[in-house]
Amino acid sequence: MVLMASIFSSNFQEQKRIQDAGGFISFNGVWRVAGILATSRAIGDYPLKDRNYVTAEPDILTFNLTQQQASFIILASDGLWDTVSNEEAVAFLRGKRSLTGAGKELARRSYQKGSQDNITVLVIDLSKYPTLQQSLMKSKEERDRVAKLQAQALFTAAKERAEERAATKTLPVTVNGGGGGSNTTGE
Repeated sequence: MVLMASIFSSNFQEQKRIQDAGGFISFNGVWRVAGILATSRAIGDYPLKDRNYVTAEPDILTFNLTQQQASFIILASDGLWDTVSNEEAVAFLRGKRSLTGAGKELARRSYQKGSQDNITVLVIDLSKYPTLQQSLMKSKEERDRVAKLQAQALFTAAKERAEERAATKTLPVTVNGGGGGSNTTGE
C-alpha cells in the first residue's frame, strides 16, 4: 500500500499551489520545482520558500496498518524514488528473510541505477514491534489508561528511589579538634 504518492505526478493541487505562487514544475527525467528541487515539501531550501514554491508544511495522513496487514514501512528521500519504483522496492524487501540492512541495500540499488541525488532510506520492520501492532488495535481510551498507569508507575518508582537516597544518606560532620586548628570529618 502506498502511503504517499509522488507529489508532482499525482497531486494536481500541489502543482496548482506552486503555479499560483508564480512557480513552475519541469520534468527532465525527474520532476523539479523551478527546475531545481525534486520535492515541493522540504525543511530548508530557503530561496524557493521565500517565493512560496516550497513549503515545510507536511501532508499528514493516517492509515490503519492493522487492517492493511502491513509488515514494513519504507521512509525514503526522493533520491531513492527517482530510480526505484514503489513496486520494485516492495518486491525487493518481500524477498528478504531479514530486513536488517535493507535500507542500505535499497540506497545502494538506487545509486547503482544512476540516482544523482542524496539517498536516505529507513525501513521499519513492523513484525519487530508487536506492541505497536497491539496499540494500533486498542481503543484510544485503553491507550490513554495504559499510558496513565505507566506514568504513575514511573513516578512512584522515582519517588521511592529519592526517598531511599534521602533516608540512607549520611551528612558529613565537621568537628573542631581544639586549639591546634585541625578538623576531623566523619560520616
